Amino acid sequence: MKIEIIGEGQTEYYCLPTLVSKFSHTIVGVHHLHGIGVQFDWEKAICVKVYPYVRAFAKRNAVNRPDKVIVVIDRETRMQCCPELSERATRCLHRLLRKENLIIPVCVVIPNRIFESWLFADPKLLDNSPLFKTAISKAIGNQSDEKNIEELIKTHLKPGKKWVKDAYGKKLAQSLDLRDSKVLKRSRSLAKFVKELQNIQTANLNS
Repeated sequence: MKIEIIGEGQTEYYCLPTLVSKFSHTIVGVHHLHGIGVQFDWEKAICVKVYPYVRAFAKRNAVNRPDKVIVVIDRETRMQCCPELSERATRCLHRLLRKENLIIPVCVVIPNRIFESWLFADPKLLDNSPLFKTAISKAIGNQSDEKNIEELIKTHLKPGKKWVKDAYGKKLAQSLDLRDSKVLKRSRSLAKFVKELQNIQTANLNS
């Protein structure tokens, strides 16, 4: 199926196409929102920053319109759980679409807490990295969700080393096995993302 991707930041912009392509979907566009701060009202942020993209996709002619839009926005330190944020965002987008008599399938998936929680769902990929002082998999343990991954990276880096988010993130995305049950168990929010991709794939096979 033809997928349009909207990610919150630059790392998502570089990495999400790699993750989506593991399920043989055709990526027709990738966009990033340049961040959504936790200080902003959730629904307002969705209306102002996300909906203009979704609206534009829905108004395309049938040949150029994507089969589905996938939106990925970090939970960060928001008090609400990922399913609640996803449901509220999806409901908001559907309401706005209905007002203009527009229809397009859209799903919103929320990494918990940040997108790097997905990329570090198999931390053993980095245990032999020359960047880190010790095996980072020990610090992450059995769950990468909820962890402050950025802080863990900082505290584990060797002196003089730097984590280049886009480049290293993409390498992790390429190596991440999204069919490994241990990886998906380590990040429930990543598992939700994978389920969405699998559902699209199944729908495509049955169409």
